[in-house]
Amino acid sequence: MSSDLCPNTLISIPRNDLTGIPSLEIVQLLNRMIEERHFQVHEVLTCLLHLQLKSESDVRASDTRVDRAEKPKSHSQGKAANRQKEIREAEAEVEKEERTRTHTETLKLLFVLYFRILNNPHPTPLLPAALRGISKFAHLVGVDFFKDLMQVLRGLIVRESTDEDDHESPDWDTAGIVADILIRLLCVVTAFELLLGQGEASNIDLSDFVNHLYAIILPISLMPQINDPPPTKFTSNHQISKPESIADML
Repeated sequence: MSSDLCPNTLISIPRNDLTGIPSLEIVQLLNRMIEERHFQVHEVLTCLLHLQLKSESDVRASDTRVDRAEKPKSHSQGKAANRQKEIREAEAEVEKEERTRTHTETLKLLFVLYFRILNNPHPTPLLPAALRGISKFAHLVGVDFFKDLMQVLRGLIVRESTDEDDHESPDWDTAGIVADILIRLLCVVTAFELLLGQGEASNIDLSDFVNHLYAIILPISLMPQINDPPPTKFTSNHQISKPESIADML
């Protein structure tokens, strides 16, 4: 279907990106588009989960280089071969530095986008995808941002808890309750993902997140959608892992 072409293209580009430049351009484009549409956009952040940042792209790029130089047969040939080797090493170092700069800029823009979505005062369909993105790239989040990010996650949980209480009216919306609980669970999962690696040394107390987790276990256990993956409006042409259901995240 033509409607699937755009998201599949956006997924294929970062998956096959060796330089990092196309990925950077995608993040820049999505930043502008989401801002222009006031965060009311659906399913455009999925492609960002396929970004290959830092060492991942470095490994792939280095694997594509094959040294086919033959063993020199004379002293002059040996000198020429050494010069060629030095040139190749210098070029490789320059390419590595350029990729590092590009990936650093991509990462900065990516987290700026995610943080803007999390801090948006109005509900946005991009919030679950932003939380999943932060969870995936949690090992790349700077330690300096941990406390602020944890505070934002706590605020989101409180906001979604309040929204869930509002659904207790006679005309409550089951889909709305499921969405609220999903976001609260994603906030808890994201908090733990952040502290799995370098965050362990920051001594951040997660007891409130644990309490929130226990608070939603009962309503989650009663949800018929507990094993259903998040709904999607497009069919992927790529072999990607199935989105996690609520049961998978527990």
